[in-house]
Amino acid sequence: MAIQRKSISWVDFRLKFEDSCRAYGFNADKIDALSTDIFELVAKWRADGFVDIYENGDKPAHGMIKSSRKDASGRIYECYTEFYHSRITPGADDPLLLLTFENVADDPFPWLVLESIIKHDQYFGRKGKAKRMVNHLNALREAVARRINYARKKFKMMFIKNLK
Repeated sequence: MAIQRKSISWVDFRLKFEDSCRAYGFNADKIDALSTDIFELVAKWRADGFVDIYENGDKPAHGMIKSSRKDASGRIYECYTEFYHSRITPGADDPLLLLTFENVADDPFPWLVLESIIKHDQYFGRKGKAKRMVNHLNALREAVARRINYARKKFKMMFIKNLK
């Protein structure tokens, strides 16, 4: 596996980021508790002008992102084709930042867009029994994809802080 570097022009939050977070149990207090770690990632990505994308088998460093398209077994989930995720807090599995790339007119590279905060179990299903329940897992993934894609379509090019 090879870590890929993807150039970005900017990093921003989707306009309905907080609404999406609330849907997954992250109210304003929980978001605030994570804000320092989130803004450190945002500052890093903005300063770097790129993100490193790792795959299963790579040794990730904090601040790298991973495609959500494949699970640990290499199975492909088409509903997550355009989604990526990153760990918010160094050394912690949860929670995750759900991310997408958005092409913006007149910018040479896509923007990295923060869509939501979510836990592994909410995004990928629980380890163990639920992972073996294919229909349940597919329904979970489809619901997450519908929520994020709705916000992406309805609020395309609408971000919380356009500080560029």
